[in-house]
Amino acid sequence: MTRPNISCPKSPKVPSFSSLEDEISFLEISRYMRNQLLRDSDVMSMAWVLEVRVPFLDCHVLNSIDSIPHTLRLSPGKQLLIDAVPELPDWVINKPKQGFLFPFDRWLEDPEWDRIFQAANPPTHLSLTHWYRRWSLVILQQWLNKISVSAVS
Repeated sequence: MTRPNISCPKSPKVPSFSSLEDEISFLEISRYMRNQLLRDSDVMSMAWVLEVRVPFLDCHVLNSIDSIPHTLRLSPGKQLLIDAVPELPDWVINKPKQGFLFPFDRWLEDPEWDRIFQAANPPTHLSLTHWYRRWSLVILQQWLNKISVSAVS
């Protein structure tokens, strides 16, 4: 049985697939990614006057990938990448997969940020080990200053 192509326009019903994995992949690409993730990315980026470009969502690319059997396409780790590009260095092969993370903790180690954090006059009973706690405190202090309210220690 040949698999239906992924259509670019929204399709009203889910076509028949030979495996549950293929059906789930189709639904993720045609529904969740399009209706949720892409919409959220667009809204959030446009709120900051940015344009996000998603290069690998072309129908031709998706249909090419879709022709790879799910047992290979969904194999654990980076096996498909490793098989496709055997010249990859070991540090790439052995590095665990991860999403993109902003290095906030590294950025906030800059001496200028330390000056800003100290100016926020943090209470001694709060643990400010994690960057987001220091950041939250500074933002709160800035907001309180803006509305002319003094912080309670």
